[in-house]
Amino acid sequence: MTSNERLSPDGVQATLNYTLPDSTGESLYTYHICPPPQMPRTNPKPDPRSVVISNVRDREDEFSLDTCGFEFFKYPRTVKEFFDEEVIRTRYHPEVKEFFDEVIRTRYYPEVKELLKTHTGGKRVIIIGHAIRFHSVHADRTFESSVAQVRETCGDRAQCLEGRIRLINVWRPIGSAVYHEPLALADWRSICVDDDILPHRVMFARSEHHIIAGRYKITPSETTLIKIFDSRADGCARLSLHSAFHDTGCPPDAPQRQSIEVNAIVLDEE
Repeated sequence: MTSNERLSPDGVQATLNYTLPDSTGESLYTYHICPPPQMPRTNPKPDPRSVVISNVRDREDEFSLDTCGFEFFKYPRTVKEFFDEEVIRTRYHPEVKEFFDEVIRTRYYPEVKELLKTHTGGKRVIIIGHAIRFHSVHADRTFESSVAQVRETCGDRAQCLEGRIRLINVWRPIGSAVYHEPLALADWRSICVDDDILPHRVMFARSEHHIIAGRYKITPSETTLIKIFDSRADGCARLSLHSAFHDTGCPPDAPQRQSIEVNAIVLDEE
């Protein structure tokens, strides 16, 4: 099934950056320090593809975390200091970053923990950090690096590693609704892991034949859960490929996107 079969009347044509495999067959790599002589710093190459992104506004209940790898729901935030114009006007950049980091870690992280426990039934939630999004179609980690992250965070405690392990990102706008660079998500049911994914530190996608969902004018009270990894391998969704995309129909004077994504480990065992 292609994305066109699920296209809503107000779907849009957009370009997403997929990734080409290395022409020599070498595994994908990136050097974060100086590479060896004659070696490029990185070998993933962008492969822009034109795709149809279906607007799923008012169809949110058709998508669930365990079926599609992502889920939408309303969850009005209680932390409102993310976009404090007074702080931005009156403090230097290092102080602004320190202020927001403090707000996020001490006030927003606890909110996200409770959200994930309530929504997923997980017994323990560990926040890994928060991040800025990529602009290529990707999953944030490979399956192997997801397990390695859990081991690094929790140690080798058997009760953590024997139960179900999920890595979930909690994404939401801050400040204003999202017009520029909205989020697109690929339905797990249209993903073939063996054919579509190139392993790297993150997993890049190489095929555009996905059912791709997007929502427009997402407000700060609307939250998106994105599954990055699930240790269950019984047919439930194990991840969602995702990317920001450029909507050519976006009003040029619309506010620029401001968003936050928190990365969390969800464990079914204490």
